[in-house]
Amino acid sequence: RVNRVELIPLEELGRPRIDVVCNCSGVFRDLFINQMNLLDRAIKMAAEADEPIDQNYVRKHALEQAEEFNISLREASTRVF
Repeated sequence: RVNRVELIPLEELGRPRIDVVCNCSGVFRDLFINQMNLLDRAIKMAAEADEPIDQNYVRKHALEQAEEFNISLREASTRVF
């Protein structure tokens, strides 16, 4: 049973972090709210990681969106819909 997430260090990951959008059906979202929260937490952790933006596209795009829309990094890192 998965009940927490942790960020894999870039050195261990061995590649850049990619950006994603999670588009889930209403049934999945409603039945698996804890898993949806874990996905959201993992994406926000990646966006807030102190890593070079050429190795972390989640952070790069969230920073760009935060600036463009004048919102917080946390809001800009929303990727679960």
